[in-house]
Amino acid sequence: MHLFLKNMSEDLAKILTEKIMLEFPDIKYTSAKLITHGWDNNIVILDDAFVFRFPKNDEYIKKFKTEVNLIKHLEDKVAISIPNYKYLSQDKSFGGYPFIIGEVLKPELLEAQSTDVKESMAIDLANFLTAIHQISKEVIDKMNIPNGSWNSEHVKKLYEEIKKALYPVLLKDEATWLEY
Repeated sequence: MHLFLKNMSEDLAKILTEKIMLEFPDIKYTSAKLITHGWDNNIVILDDAFVFRFPKNDEYIKKFKTEVNLIKHLEDKVAISIPNYKYLSQDKSFGGYPFIIGEVLKPELLEAQSTDVKESMAIDLANFLTAIHQISKEVIDKMNIPNGSWNSEHVKKLYEEIKKALYPVLLKDEATWLEY
């Protein structure tokens, strides 16, 4: 890693861990891991025990607040592990929850599973999606979940954000290929 990027990461990690300590002085930890490669959030993992999510801009802070409300609504309706926010900043701009043990489900990991395990995973996913789709319009309105947020304008805006962030690091041929 370039020294500049290493210092930037160290600075961001310090800023975010300080925010955690200011909001939640009872938290004690010995190690903090910073993850910045997501689109929506910077992540700080404390002692592999707690995950703190910091939305990267005002739009994602608004979505984070909605997500926290949605998760709270779903927590007793789903059988899979979902974040259980034990720590939520006063302004609800970031929060933390106990680390969920598991692995990222990559194609090779899924392929290595037995048929029974795959079927069980499919049932869990179907039940989770069913729980989401059974949320009443009244609850959705109460949580201020925007109707149709994945409309064409949203997709165009997301595409432009990705293009702005990604294209500068691509070779010209790679960027041209993505336009097709």
